Amino acid sequence: MCVHRQVFRTASGCIVLAGPFRLLIFCPTSPSRKRSFGFLELPEWYKMPKMITKIEGRGNGIKTNIVNMVDIAKALARPASYTTKFFGCELGAQSKFDEKSGVSLVNGAHDTAKLAGLLENFIKKYVQCYGCGNPETEITITKNQMLTLKCAACGFVSDVDMRDKLTTFILKNPPEQKKGGKDKKTMRRAEKERL
Repeated sequence: MCVHRQVFRTASGCIVLAGPFRLLIFCPTSPSRKRSFGFLELPEWYKMPKMITKIEGRGNGIKTNIVNMVDIAKALARPASYTTKFFGCELGAQSKFDEKSGVSLVNGAHDTAKLAGLLENFIKKYVQCYGCGNPETEITITKNQMLTLKCAACGFVSDVDMRDKLTTFILKNPPEQKKGGKDKKTMRRAEKERL
C-alpha cells in the first residue's frame, strides 16, 4: 500500500506534513511550541473522498465516468454539475451530469491523476478563499452578473475571473441559496424589534 505524503513549509517557518488522514504540524517559531510534534485532526468538512474514475465504452464512444462525483461535490459544497462542466471545459471535451442518477460523464479516456489535477485547479479558482485559502466560501452572483466568493471564515469577498467558460455556465445555472436562512429585510426588521 502506497501512502502519499506532502511536506509544506509555511511563511512563518512551520513545517506541515500532510498525509491521507492527518496533518502533522511543527512550529518552531511559536511561543507555545512543545518539543513533541502535535497531531491535528482535520475537521470533517475539510475531508474530500479520493476520486474514482471508470472508463466506459470503446472507440469513438469512449467516456470517463467519475463514479463518486456527488460525494466530491458535497465535500466541496458546490453542485456536481459545476465540477463536471469544469472538466469538460478544461479538457476540450463534452461533459454531462445527470441529476437523477448522479452520473458524471466526460467524453474521452482520461486518467484519474489528470482529473485530480484539474479538480485542484477548480478548488483554487472556485472554492478556496483568495484571502485566507479557507474552503468555506459561498458563490454569489452580483446585480451586474459578476461572480464573487464570500469567505465564511475571514469575510473576504473576491471576484472570480469572468473569462473562464465555467462562469457563464454558473450564471445560467445559479447555485441554490441556503434553505432556512433569512433574507436581509427580515434580519433588519428583527434587529430593529430587538432594540
